[in-house]
Amino acid sequence: MKSPSLSEWTTEELKKNEKGLRIANIALGFCVGVMCLTGGYMFVKKGFSTSTLMPLLFLPLLVINYMQWKKIKTEITSREKH
Repeated sequence: MKSPSLSEWTTEELKKNEKGLRIANIALGFCVGVMCLTGGYMFVKKGFSTSTLMPLLFLPLLVINYMQWKKIKTEITSREKH
């Protein structure tokens, strides 16, 4: 089942989803940052391991969430201008 496009959502739904995505992006960004630090530390101490790759594996998820958040923000902005 396909989800409705952003133009079909109400402004309240958009604002609620924008807030949720903003919080999710901050939390995911923090986790990716911690994984980078941990992976770097583990790489220096023990060499290459799977913890070195973990931030790279989660980075696409962060990028996709960020792009969706920007789309919702632009939709909200365009509605407020009219």
